[in-house]
Amino acid sequence: MTGRLTTGNIFLLILLMTGISCPPSLYAVENHKDSLLNLVEKIKEPDKQCEIYVHLADLCNGNEESLPFWEKALQLAFVTNNESVVELALDYLIFNNIWYGNKAEAERFSKIADEKLPEDRGALFRAYMRSFQIWKRLDTGDINETLHESLKKLRGHQGNLTPEEEIEWEFLTALSIDYGVMVSGAYQELNEAIPYLRRAVELLSAYPLEQRYPFELLCYRKLANIYTALDNSAEAVLIIEKIIELHKREQAGQKFCFGFDRIYYNDDSFYYEEYVRLLSLPELSAEQLENYFEEFMRLHKRLQYKDQSYWQVLTRYYTSRQKLKTALSCNDSVIKCVHQNSRSADCLFPYLNRSDLYKQLGDYKNALYWLAKSDSVREQLHSEEIRQSMNEMRTRFNMDKLVLEKLKSDDQTKMIALIAVLIISLCVIAWGLHQRLMVRRLQAVKDKLLKSNEEVMKQSLRAEESEKMKTAFIDSMCHEIRTPLNAINGFTDLYFSEGVDESTRGEFQMQIQENTYRLTGLLDTMLELSKLVSSDEALPAEPTDVYAICAQQVEALKERNIKKGVECTFRGVPSLCTFYSNSFYFSKVVSHLLDNAIKFTQKGEIILSCLPNVEKRVMEISVTDTGIGISPDKQEWVFERFTKVDAFVPGTGLGLYLCRLIINKLGGTIKIDSTYTSGCRIVIELPCQSSVH
Repeated sequence: MTGRLTTGNIFLLILLMTGISCPPSLYAVENHKDSLLNLVEKIKEPDKQCEIYVHLADLCNGNEESLPFWEKALQLAFVTNNESVVELALDYLIFNNIWYGNKAEAERFSKIADEKLPEDRGALFRAYMRSFQIWKRLDTGDINETLHESLKKLRGHQGNLTPEEEIEWEFLTALSIDYGVMVSGAYQELNEAIPYLRRAVELLSAYPLEQRYPFELLCYRKLANIYTALDNSAEAVLIIEKIIELHKREQAGQKFCFGFDRIYYNDDSFYYEEYVRLLSLPELSAEQLENYFEEFMRLHKRLQYKDQSYWQVLTRYYTSRQKLKTALSCNDSVIKCVHQNSRSADCLFPYLNRSDLYKQLGDYKNALYWLAKSDSVREQLHSEEIRQSMNEMRTRFNMDKLVLEKLKSDDQTKMIALIAVLIISLCVIAWGLHQRLMVRRLQAVKDKLLKSNEEVMKQSLRAEESEKMKTAFIDSMCHEIRTPLNAINGFTDLYFSEGVDESTRGEFQMQIQENTYRLTGLLDTMLELSKLVSSDEALPAEPTDVYAICAQQVEALKERNIKKGVECTFRGVPSLCTFYSNSFYFSKVVSHLLDNAIKFTQKGEIILSCLPNVEKRVMEISVTDTGIGISPDKQEWVFERFTKVDAFVPGTGLGLYLCRLIINKLGGTIKIDSTYTSGCRIVIELPCQSSVH
């Protein structure tokens, strides 16, 4: 040893003196920045300067202030041929410039990547950057145009694609399916995108981890989004856990790739975001929920985030633990965050969640209030969609008009040149051809305008119909709620009046109780209807004894039947088939049909029949009465919302609509038998799922 200090030893000594080798939590961020900025002026070696600029960028924690530091690190990495830092810096520069809306800067660094990255190692990174930029363009631009341009370039090399282009092809094909589904609304086709992403991940496995990491992370995130959209929580959990594991492995190998430790890099935000996504998935097991929530809270203590996603996670967690009041408090914070961001459209799901929490607590008044608020937001969103569609049509019309004017101007200029060169006869022929072409174009524009006008009229009629239905619903509900409320108020006043004997008080008490049940049933029906209408899923089904339910409902009808001239009869035979149904909702349907029959039958008989039809392999359930009946022209109309055969008979006009909604979700059918003329007969057919041998 000669005792001389080499340049590398001097650099390490300065790092120790400035505290760079210590954890960043021991020093203020600004002090570290100042120290590093002073140090970078003293150090002359490009590789050490590059390392310091990476540290400075990491201290900025991904915000816009980090961009100049990443650009300087990129320049020095090119000088020192540090390909890992080159790719890292380009990734940050392109991603963050897109994030902060600096489109021109993002394109500039994309060109640098295309020009300066080596062919062998840089091919995969360039494919990743193109795929990432296309994904972001799809979120903000013309979906069809963007996908068409991107896939067109690759189709030109079809049959002669490089391995990197094959991966890009698989990813972009999955994107085209995903966003095509968004445009068409055919969400059942979303499954078709999964095999392409799986193949892309399989092809990426042939590359080293430090090269494939960004592209593989991109594929996994798109897979997680698709599984979440398909409500496949089990697969979504597996993919998000793979994302976390992939990031841990990549971070463990960074020192080997870069040649130094990123001691100021903090990836807590990365893990926080992934655990938020995990905790937002439905159908998590209790163990998964506890484990993910514990890790989420550990990250939260370090980051101290109090954003909307934090309160949403707490709301869902406490709801699953049945701590409903705590969940309500957290839901309040979600709504406050939404209001602070001035995004009223985001209030829909917090309002619905709040209504459901009040319903679980038994506070139906507040549940109905928040349900009404969510309906108001939904109506507002619907109106905004209509307004946006009309604006788009108007814009297209103006654009077509400008194009037409430009074409006309160009054609006139061409005609002047032709007249100067050609003889009159050729000019006449050319003019005739031109006019024919113009007529076709004008006809095409006219057809487009007519179609646009028809669409505007349809949207206007839908809006008017929606407004009328809302008005009818409010009027009907006000009347139906006011009737039992008036009865409750009136009998309550009489109950507390002086001079009323105990027997009369008992009758008043029964009237108060009966009207209270009626009002509660009405609100329950509305909440149930809202739940059924807002969900497209089938009702949960299990083996159900349909015969026993029908028998129970007839006995219940006999107990509450106060009409002496009406007889209630049950005719049924137990079936040898197994019926998968929902006993709660099926009971509600049968009960409502029987109540309807007794309401409109003053004298005669009500028959509930439950008989198997062997040929059709169904169970036929029918309710027959000798009441006023329903005319043939109204036998389908009565199954619509807010329809009543007799406007003077109490009711909301939702009963038969709710019955058909439930039976359809149970896989059956319900209709009125038009051949029966002595009253009304409603027939339900439930399919048999399996035979009992």
